[in-house]
Amino acid sequence: VRGRDNHQPYLRLTDYKTGKAPNLKYAPYMNDKIRHESFYQLFIYALLLREKQKAVGVDLRFLRLFYMTSVTGQAELLEYDLGATRAERDAKLHHIHKDLAKVWEDITSQLKVEGAEAARLWKPCTREFCYCHKCREKFVPGTLEEPA
Repeated sequence: VRGRDNHQPYLRLTDYKTGKAPNLKYAPYMNDKIRHESFYQLFIYALLLREKQKAVGVDLRFLRLFYMTSVTGQAELLEYDLGATRAERDAKLHHIHKDLAKVWEDITSQLKVEGAEAARLWKPCTREFCYCHKCREKFVPGTLEEPA
């Protein structure tokens, strides 16, 4: 969704949720934490859009979660402003980038630690009805162990 703020065009990214909106009935600190966790998926989308910003041509500024229901039974809207300036938006998204980089680092280091043991314990699927046999051909040759 496009909009204007102080004559500057911006994008608003909206995610429609079929689940219930979070109940923000706690202390302000806890409510902020709940809101931040609720928006995490959209922060990742915003980071991806920022990386592709040249193709879009307009800055993403607002994130919106539109919940179809809430504790009151009514639809509820939560909004998050990434910041009025590009520097503010970049600073907020930099934290998400660092989080994702840390997750990736943790995954790869865990694979290095457990990789040899996991490979030794790996038993390929032999159930012919399993979906993995239909999608197996989509894997790059040599990246998936075949049943004996």
